[in-house]
Amino acid sequence: MDDLYLVLGIEPDANPEMLQERFRFLAQAYHPDKFASPKQKLLAEEEFKKINNAYQVLSNPIKRADYDKQRKYSINYSNRNRSDTLKKAEEAARQRAQEELKRKAEEAARQRAREELKRKAEEAARQRAQEELKGKADQAAHQRVRAVSKSKIVAIHSFKSGTGKSFTTANLAAQVAQTGKRVGVVDVDFQSPGLGSYFGFDEKNSGKTMNDYLQGKATVGEIAFPVGNNGDGTKALSGNMWLFPASSRGVNIHLMTNQGVDFNRLNAGLQNIIIEFELDYLFIDTQSGLGEDSLLAVATSDILLIIFRPDSQDVQHAFATLSLAQALEVPSIFLVVNKALPKDDPSQIKKDIEADFNARVAGVLPLFLDMVDDARSYLFSFRYPDHEWSKGLRAVAEIISTAS
Repeated sequence: MDDLYLVLGIEPDANPEMLQERFRFLAQAYHPDKFASPKQKLLAEEEFKKINNAYQVLSNPIKRADYDKQRKYSINYSNRNRSDTLKKAEEAARQRAQEELKRKAEEAARQRAREELKRKAEEAARQRAQEELKGKADQAAHQRVRAVSKSKIVAIHSFKSGTGKSFTTANLAAQVAQTGKRVGVVDVDFQSPGLGSYFGFDEKNSGKTMNDYLQGKATVGEIAFPVGNNGDGTKALSGNMWLFPASSRGVNIHLMTNQGVDFNRLNAGLQNIIIEFELDYLFIDTQSGLGEDSLLAVATSDILLIIFRPDSQDVQHAFATLSLAQALEVPSIFLVVNKALPKDDPSQIKKDIEADFNARVAGVLPLFLDMVDDARSYLFSFRYPDHEWSKGLRAVAEIISTAS
């Protein structure tokens, strides 16, 4: 229902004169005859009826009084409705706000839960990765232990120089490698190095040495010199044998003589060589004599070959070496008599030595003049495989291969 005061555009307290004046103005403005188009005329008629009806009620004091009462009640009712509606709206707003807060709290809780799940999943993944890494490390460690445990360290030792120790070591290691075994040969005779010459190693052009490793300047992998490219039938050793030479430079020999050998690092290097190259045998050309460095090298071996000449003095020295090796509890010890004169009976020499030493003689190797010339520059047993010395050496190699 339209508010009659609003229809006429006057205040509720307007006097009759103001009412009449306003009515006349609006009646003229909205008279239907003033509009030409049917549509406009129809709208004007509707508005004119509202204006006329409002004037009829408000110009009559009795009707106006009744209308004012009715209007006041309607306004109060409307205000109450608006108040109730406002309260309801405010309550609804509060409800929506609470629901929004609850929704956000639940979403935040879900987000935290997702993040916690993600964190736990990542932590579990890291844990699995660490366990897997540890498992691989343990497996690698076990493999290294197995690799070291199945490998044999063979030390070739003599009490003094001149016995043919390095010559024998080079040829013996090569003969074992020729059977298909993976072999490394290390020169730790730092005061009198010479093993490299039998394998064509040239320190000036070929690279680093064990001296560099001991000084922390190289790894064992950088030192390794592959054997098999120096002729004399050694091609068959390619991929099966590696040389780890000592430096023959005077300054390095002097340094090692004065400072000695860091045996802990040397021993670690020997173990790393076995592991990295998956060796079956590691031959060590030791330093002559019974000094601390020599005995420590002997003590690390699984198999020890004591090489000596068949003269009385060298025999006595060999016996002293044997006694110390037995005290060090080297698992397998063999004697090799080298440079036996052609006139001597090898079998008798073997019999006498074994009786005197109570130890096994792996071989009695003869001395021939044709071996003396330039045999330091190649592997004699490969260049002359049918030579009596080469045959005797192969017998020693077979004993080494079958030693427990």
